[in-house]
Amino acid sequence: MVANREFSLLVSRYKMRLSVKIGMILCTHLIISNGFGQDIPWSFKITGTNHTVFIDSSAIIEIEDYSGSGVLGVFYDSLGVDVCAGYVELNATKDFLVAYGETADKNGLVAGESLKFKLWDRKKGCIYDNVRVEYKSTDQAPNTGIFVTDGISNIVSVKASSIIVEYPVEVICPGDEFISPAITRPGDYRFAFSATTGLEIDTRTGVIDAAGSQPGDYKIQVISRYCISNPQVSIRVSSYVEPGIPEQQYKCPDVLMDAGTIVSEATDNWMVPDSLNNITTLDTGLY
Repeated sequence: MVANREFSLLVSRYKMRLSVKIGMILCTHLIISNGFGQDIPWSFKITGTNHTVFIDSSAIIEIEDYSGSGVLGVFYDSLGVDVCAGYVELNATKDFLVAYGETADKNGLVAGESLKFKLWDRKKGCIYDNVRVEYKSTDQAPNTGIFVTDGISNIVSVKASSIIVEYPVEVICPGDEFISPAITRPGDYRFAFSATTGLEIDTRTGVIDAAGSQPGDYKIQVISRYCISNPQVSIRVSSYVEPGIPEQQYKCPDVLMDAGTIVSEATDNWMVPDSLNNITTLDTGLY
């Protein structure tokens, strides 16, 4: 009863605050934008309709690699483009945000539209675009993330994960030709790849031209406006060596072999396919 009464008082207090939305909310927005949010990548338009979204004081925050300081934004779809309809600082004190509804010029959420969230990590300067929230419906907050004018929703958990960019191998040979990175989450993401001189890499796609690369150890930097769990990837380009088997048969190093015997199982690249006829195996293996 005490908790419900406190929540009722809290809702009443915020309703009073919302009743002067042109003055108080505009002022709050200006404080957020000018006081410490100059780099926030979103802006929103204050309209005549809104939906209040509380972030429960005991809400579970599970965000992979999160710095602990960020801005939670709510979005609506405008011809396939996500447009911000409101945001709030997401910190230890929690808070609430106002999601603004559609106007005559089609800016804002419409009745029945699901609220979509994104999180901007202030310290890392990147965006989590796969934010998942859970709601708890109560008498004071009966809505669960569906836009209703003057509606109230209550968030009890906020979860998000980083994008992982990785290559299928850690060691490549010049004979491997082209190696493409794998992205853990599909989407229209744009990345910038860079590496030290010697590694032939497409700066837009991250595809490595192994045949055109020099042997060596490289650090690949992956840059994006979205949060990546591994912004630096290590990869080695190995060189061809002669392992002491018939002429013109070469392999990457660190695989022990001699003519006629496979000492250990390994994956190998052969320069001359016909040379496989000259090898007899005492043990089965990959070669």
